[in-house]
Amino acid sequence: MKTEQLKPGAKVTISPVQEVSREQNSGKEATRYQTVLHDIKDDGTLVLELPIVERKLITLPGEIRYEFIFSTNTGFLMAVGHVIKRYKKAGFFLMDVELTSSLERFQRREYFRLECFLPALCISLGDKDLPIDTITDYEEFARQTMDEGHPVGHGTITNISGGGAHFVTSLDLEDTAYLLLRVNFQRNQETDEETGTESQLVCEVLEKTYDSEQHNYAYRLKFIFRNNSFREKIIQFVFEEQRKIRRKEQGG
Repeated sequence: MKTEQLKPGAKVTISPVQEVSREQNSGKEATRYQTVLHDIKDDGTLVLELPIVERKLITLPGEIRYEFIFSTNTGFLMAVGHVIKRYKKAGFFLMDVELTSSLERFQRREYFRLECFLPALCISLGDKDLPIDTITDYEEFARQTMDEGHPVGHGTITNISGGGAHFVTSLDLEDTAYLLLRVNFQRNQETDEETGTESQLVCEVLEKTYDSEQHNYAYRLKFIFRNNSFREKIIQFVFEEQRKIRRKEQGG
């Protein structure tokens, strides 16, 4: 297996192949582990550091096929492989990986991110114990939570991708783990008025920070999709807006 394009220190994203396939078909996001390429052996075997999640080492089973995405100076490269050995050496927890497919160039379209200023309404759906997968009608469920006094407020999406968004608001959503964002992606370029229909995005709160100078809260969100069609709509929106920005920069 040719690995000349890979260098130790490269960031690596690992996902089970079966989950990636499910994500493409149903929109349910695959598990993704982040780690680093530690070394490359003479026979082409890759040595990766074991992923760490919430301070816990993740020992990936050897019988599962994984998708490995490597970040390089020229872009992303992807290959399929499996773990053949796990061990500790010189204080590092490592695993040997054998790639079973060729490295191919890969565009992570869902991660192309757009800096923006999109007004949005957020509605708290519930805390971490909420069985989010069992909700069949998010809009109706949101109305119920509003009636029950869950936090509701306005804010701004400051960047967005097909995978998630960064949302800023003066509202403290307290222990909210899931929320609904109502946002309009279509606006008149001259008047800045909304021209399209309102979209509803179900999100999981990954991180919450407070800015004491601005007196607002910033939430890092991951989108939850029932199918991939809406993810593609967001990606298309990001591409179109980036194209408009490039045209302005070029004076077009």
